[in-house]
Amino acid sequence: MTHDVNVPELDWQINAKLQPTILPCLEDNLRPSHVRFSRPYLLSAEEKSALALENKFKHPVHHFQIQVSNIQKSAVFYGELLGRLGFTEVTEMEGMVEWQKEGTRIIVAQSPKRFLTDGYHRKRVGLNHIAFRAPSRAAVDDLYHNYLVPKKIPTLYGGPKEWKDYDPGYYAVYFEDPDRMKLELVHVPGDL
Repeated sequence: MTHDVNVPELDWQINAKLQPTILPCLEDNLRPSHVRFSRPYLLSAEEKSALALENKFKHPVHHFQIQVSNIQKSAVFYGELLGRLGFTEVTEMEGMVEWQKEGTRIIVAQSPKRFLTDGYHRKRVGLNHIAFRAPSRAAVDDLYHNYLVPKKIPTLYGGPKEWKDYDPGYYAVYFEDPDRMKLELVHVPGDL
């Protein structure tokens, strides 16, 4: 399933990129950033088109879709998590919810009943885990202490820590979604 970006949304993305005000830091509660701009109508159609093309290549992943066993339970889980990571819900319909941040969309959809019997396991062929980038070590700790622990979300490998065998300064927490899909929030100094 492909979703086209509507023009007002594209206008907002392009103008927000060109005329941002100071964004609240994600370290402060990891809540969605809000962008205000003074004159969104100043860009010509050619400028908007050029920026849209530039945006396409800055964000090489357009979307990914996660099939879940219980859309109601997973929609709540991902809504809370992705909201804390700065994503905004853009679409909700029966059996599917979609969030977006910058140029990347995440879709959570109900798996058809005939595929539910085997469940998910990250060691089978397919996706092992999804890692989200954090702006700081403090953001990783904040997610752990103020979201994962209070919500009793299963964490893996003893909670947040530095992984010495990975990139220098690789600091991450691993946890599971309601279907036990492994997720990660990671900070790597100087990454991008």
